[in-house]
Amino acid sequence: MRQTFSILSPNTYKKKLDRGLLKRLEIVQLSANVVLEDAEEMQFTKPMVKKWLDELKDAVYDAEDILDEIHTEVLRCKLDAEFQGIANRIAETRN
Repeated sequence: MRQTFSILSPNTYKKKLDRGLLKRLEIVQLSANVVLEDAEEMQFTKPMVKKWLDELKDAVYDAEDILDEIHTEVLRCKLDAEFQGIANRIAETRN
C-alpha cells in the first residue's frame, strides 16, 4: 500500500503558488520517468535494480499525487477568484 501525504495546508489556499517551483517539479518528474523506463529493462538481469525500481516507482507516484494536488488547488483558486469577482459585481449592481 502506497503512503501519500499532502503538502497543502489550509494556509496554502490563500497563497500564490510558485509557478517556477511547479515547473521544476514537473521536470524532475519527467526525468524520473525516463530513468524508470530504463530500469524496467534492467530489473530482469540485476536483482538490486528491481528493489531500487520499486522504491523509485513509489516516489514517482507520490510526486505525481503532489503535482495533481497542486494543479487541483490552482484550478480551485482560479474558480474562487472568478466567483468572488462575479459576486462583487452582483453586489455592486444591487447597491
